[in-house]
Amino acid sequence: MKKLFFNVMASLSFLFCVAMAGLWVRSYWKCDKLKYVIPAYILGDSTTYCMFSDYGSAGVLYSKRIVTMPGFTEDSGFIIDSNNAHDGNAKALNTRGGWCHLGLGYANTTRMPGARSKFHAVLIPHWLLLLLFAILPTIRFVRFRGFRHRVQNGLCLNCGYDLRASEDRCPECGTPIPADVKRMPLE
Repeated sequence: MKKLFFNVMASLSFLFCVAMAGLWVRSYWKCDKLKYVIPAYILGDSTTYCMFSDYGSAGVLYSKRIVTMPGFTEDSGFIIDSNNAHDGNAKALNTRGGWCHLGLGYANTTRMPGARSKFHAVLIPHWLLLLLFAILPTIRFVRFRGFRHRVQNGLCLNCGYDLRASEDRCPECGTPIPADVKRMPLE
């Protein structure tokens, strides 16, 4: 069960890795956003949750906007937006009470007095997400290569001991030798 779970997670991680590579390349031409907006009814705070991809970085944004005009309406629910206009999110973080270094950044406006909207934003470079999603598939690939090497060369699947001169059990770890282990002649 544990092996199946690891294989499923490695497969999903590989799919996310490929998708992140495509999104990374696309981010230099298009600015993609997925927003969920909770509108302010009458007067109050309008809340927005947003995931975006722009200029080699992905980000998450949470914002509250204070609505002071009665009758002000805006789109609500899920909004998918893709356009050629880049927001320059990485460049804007430095000027909006935040920091950005090597594409990794954070910004907020909670320290800015009199701000009409308050937001928190986290920016993560696509290359970092790509590396994180590549960890599990890499581990799975290395394990598979080691297993295949042991089967092809007649080694114990548990400890890697040479089984060419052994009969029924591995002399190193005591694991029973499967019948289908490839027997190579001693040289």
